[in-house]
Amino acid sequence: IYPEFKKMEHVRLSHVGLFPPEIRISADAVFHHNNPIGITLSRMELNVQIEDLEAAEVIQRSLVNINPASDFTVPLNIKIPIKGNEVLGHLKSLIKKSQSDGKLKYHLDGKLFFSIHGAEIGIPIDYTDFFETRK
Repeated sequence: IYPEFKKMEHVRLSHVGLFPPEIRISADAVFHHNNPIGITLSRMELNVQIEDLEAAEVIQRSLVNINPASDFTVPLNIKIPIKGNEVLGHLKSLIKKSQSDGKLKYHLDGKLFFSIHGAEIGIPIDYTDFFETRK
């Protein structure tokens, strides 16, 4: 009855900065909704890791109407603050890994919440992949 998570597309490192110390990633989460009834994406709660570094918690509350029997994408804009005394160490490590391999591993774990006729359900996401850092 609820959408199935398929994959992530267009994942890219959109910003790395020191002031403030943060990394930004943009991506599209792709789903397939096989039900003949339209539903609404009401919120998402995701934890993000980059190269096994706990990076961010993404909580997005916006209503997205989803057509019946369709594939759809949800744009993600993830801002990852780097905290503590290890800012330079973490950034150097990610930059070095990115330059040597041309890619970084990321992991998404959490839930997207959909509502249909007033009932809400969380669909789990547990997804690991790599994204290219040079093109």
